[in-house]
Amino acid sequence: MVRILHELSQIGSTSLHFFWLPLFIWTLFSFLIVISLRKFEKLHPAYHYNIRIALIMSLPIGFISWSLFAHFLTPSKVVDQVLPQHLFVLLNPVTVGQKSLDTSTIHLFDPELWLGIGFTFIALMGLISLLKLFKDYFELHRFKKKLNLIPIQNLKQLNVSTRTLFTSTSQKINVAYLSQPQIPFTFGWFNPVIVLPDFIKKEPDKLNLTLLHELTHIKRHDYALNGFMKMTDRLFLFHPLIHVITKEINEYNELSCDFEVITDEQISPKKYAYLLYELMHLPVIYHSTGLSMANSSSNIKKRIQAMTEFKPKRRSAFLQGVLFLSVFLVMITLMACSGLQNQDTSGKNLVDQKMTFTSPAISINGNQVMSSKMGSKFEGQALGITYIETSKYGTFLISGQSFDGAKPVGRISGNTLTFKINRMNVHVKSLSNILPSKNATVWVKNNANISNKKSFLMGWAKNLDQFHQIASAQSLSGPNYTVKNGHKIYVVTDKMPELIGGLKSVQSRIQYPEKAKKAGIQGRVYVQFIVNKEGNVVNPHVIRGIGGGCNKEALKAVEQARFKPGYKDGKPVQVRYALPIVFSLKNQVLN
Repeated sequence: MVRILHELSQIGSTSLHFFWLPLFIWTLFSFLIVISLRKFEKLHPAYHYNIRIALIMSLPIGFISWSLFAHFLTPSKVVDQVLPQHLFVLLNPVTVGQKSLDTSTIHLFDPELWLGIGFTFIALMGLISLLKLFKDYFELHRFKKKLNLIPIQNLKQLNVSTRTLFTSTSQKINVAYLSQPQIPFTFGWFNPVIVLPDFIKKEPDKLNLTLLHELTHIKRHDYALNGFMKMTDRLFLFHPLIHVITKEINEYNELSCDFEVITDEQISPKKYAYLLYELMHLPVIYHSTGLSMANSSSNIKKRIQAMTEFKPKRRSAFLQGVLFLSVFLVMITLMACSGLQNQDTSGKNLVDQKMTFTSPAISINGNQVMSSKMGSKFEGQALGITYIETSKYGTFLISGQSFDGAKPVGRISGNTLTFKINRMNVHVKSLSNILPSKNATVWVKNNANISNKKSFLMGWAKNLDQFHQIASAQSLSGPNYTVKNGHKIYVVTDKMPELIGGLKSVQSRIQYPEKAKKAGIQGRVYVQFIVNKEGNVVNPHVIRGIGGGCNKEALKAVEQARFKPGYKDGKPVQVRYALPIVFSLKNQVLN
């Protein structure tokens, strides 16, 4: 149960930025637009319809745009540079009433937990509702097979206006009659079908008026738009504003079609209104999937009243397009940009900048857990990995750019670094500004492994792979050096050893073992060794292997490697080092 609650809390933390924030932006501006539109009721119904369609379409597409912005605006990783490494051990940390972190405790009042529960419930509810909608479409498809379809051009009762409108649609359209009374409706995108009550074919005037209305829907591709709208409505079933907008879309859709029909001078508005009044009492079938000529009796009353109060005018197709695109583009831009503050947009501005912590003090969940001596200082490149090891909270990895497993949850503001991760509110305060640019978003990852070390440790690596090398070499818990045969062997130095020829020189010596190929063995082999003062590899051994001959092959290649030695205080020293060798069946050997 605790694990489930923890996962829900993580979902809540993630969904806050990619779901709740864009949804809030959409809701706020859509509400303002809908309220404003109600002050312009005399606008042509087609304009009302297109603006509201733009609002509904912008919701799912806005989320897609947010994802694209997040992907393309995340700066590419900075090419690895040969930079000095630093290690800063803070001895005798000051702990003020801090208890061990109990990872088994879940705070039921944690907002992220409830955001996660809400998002999960909404997602499940939307999925179930969407599946039901697809079931309704499937039933409509089965219903179509039972109909006696008649090509519309074969109907002898068609007048000139109806034939002209049908010709302009350039589609294959069929008509079907049902014996039971029901509201006329249309379904199908590529091969539309107009379903009519049987009695209407005996009255040519009513038949042509009904067909003109349904053909107008087909010409405007309203069925496809209606399907998109219904899917959005089902996915966001919980949202009351979406229900309000979709209801208004249905009303203005029918009303705009009415106006399209009666703008034809050969059409009698009185006869058309009488037809609507006559249809008002008929039942509606396939309401959820078909495009009905009317959805309710109150809807028809409103349409009849509108036709008597306003003089129908032809709407401007150009103005409709402008209104639709304007609203649509503004909404998806607002939603997409709502997440930019959470993206790694600062990385490009942090090239060559350093994070500097002067006499840093660390607080977690409001409790000061460490303070350092006056004058102590740590610095590392902002686009590398700065890590802080703690004995109770695991290791925090911090960078000014994205890296695997990290989240953009940190913020540097002047002399303070703050972030919230895994239910921990962390504050790192420095006596001076941490960055020259003063402010930036940073990416953070928390490694939950707890060490036995009693002090805090801060270090820096140029990338995540090098951090793992350091972690593998000393598990981030040992001293900076060990003594063997009276000689110091360092873990981290002022200038780390540099592999001559790069990792490609090691890769070129490796042959993928046939035994491993046949067994499908692949993975990463870690080889640890000492680089002596001359740059030679001494005592290589596998600290993590995968078998199948890969361990032996990795050792053989590393033994032949040559380095530029590491330096401490300007002198060459022995350095403990580790190399990861990746065996991949997809592209043979990668490093």
